[in-house]
Amino acid sequence: MPGKTIIKTKEYQGYQLSQQEHTFQTKYLDRGIQMIDSMSSRHSKVFQVRMDFRYPKEMESDGSNQDFQKTLQGLSRELTRQGCDPQYIARREQVSSHNPHLHLVLMVDGNKRRCADTLNRIAEKHWANTLGISEEEVHQRKLVYPCNHDPQGNPRPNSYLLERRDPGDTKEKMVQQLSYLAKVDEKDVTPSRTRKFFCSQFAKDEAIAREKREKWLQAHPQGR
Repeated sequence: MPGKTIIKTKEYQGYQLSQQEHTFQTKYLDRGIQMIDSMSSRHSKVFQVRMDFRYPKEMESDGSNQDFQKTLQGLSRELTRQGCDPQYIARREQVSSHNPHLHLVLMVDGNKRRCADTLNRIAEKHWANTLGISEEEVHQRKLVYPCNHDPQGNPRPNSYLLERRDPGDTKEKMVQQLSYLAKVDEKDVTPSRTRKFFCSQFAKDEAIAREKREKWLQAHPQGR
């Protein structure tokens, strides 16, 4: 089925996404895999970290993506000035709260930055600036959550360092981490006309991605 973008699976193009089947949007999975490939072609080491941006409970957003976009732009500009070649994939989500939140997977040149805490603090600065509150309040209230625990409260890695000379299974772990942003959540109440997915610009080959996707779908008809 050419052009199909919604699949139910736990594996995609040889990468294990989860232990149980979930519904994913392939165009977002493709974008994440392309971004990893693009970054690793430019840098011998690529550092990836996940974090979530949330509003204080007493604050009410205007429902737009303006705050998220301002923060992503500020974060990207600062890391670019530092020579980190930042790239990101982000997804807006809103389920039970009156405010939306943002899931972010950030990649940088691992030769320049490879500390998740440092990147989290830089993100806190820009989120604090957007919200008009102090960095310390953002930090204390974990309004930029480092995603270092699973839903049951167990510790889990929130960052990975991919080394070109010895990749091991790191790329699969990176794909698995960013696949969360490609999951279809039927409980999401984000208005249909509101943008949910954000991705920085990077060199990519859509024809190659489309060919890989179609080959995988042909070999896995149950995912259609």
